[in-house]
Amino acid sequence: MKDFELFEQTVMTHPVDLEKIRVLLGSIKRNNINDGYSKLSSLIAANVFQEHFLFDEAKNELIWLSNVSKYNLFQYIAKLRLSNVFVNMSEYDKALECLKNPPKSFESLFDNSRGDVFFAQGKLSKAIENWKLSLNNMDKNDPLFKIIQLKIDSCN
Repeated sequence: MKDFELFEQTVMTHPVDLEKIRVLLGSIKRNNINDGYSKLSSLIAANVFQEHFLFDEAKNELIWLSNVSKYNLFQYIAKLRLSNVFVNMSEYDKALECLKNPPKSFESLFDNSRGDVFFAQGKLSKAIENWKLSLNNMDKNDPLFKIIQLKIDSCN
């Protein structure tokens, strides 16, 4: 737990000490493999790595998380984030592969992300189609609803 607290503090510093994050993350994963700290740390680290354009490191954390997590929630979040990393790496087929067969509770998020992948490929009609699917499965009061609607509107 102490490592996680130090990890959180390190992530919040500016500039971020990436090497310290790597060391603390390794310690957390070794010492807490079966609890939520290792999974949460991996998600946070992947985000930091992606923000610093370290896409391979972000990808590795998210793949690790999706493989070791016994909780579907972490697996699906990892897949959503991993698809975004693959888009940043221009690996669109891998991004789409991450977004296959979502559970009902994640359908709208996966449809939205699939739309983002198609948009990055320049496939506007497929992007709009997936964003509309996302809206159809989403509550109109969801904050993401307006953002997805803006994506659609900006393509028309």
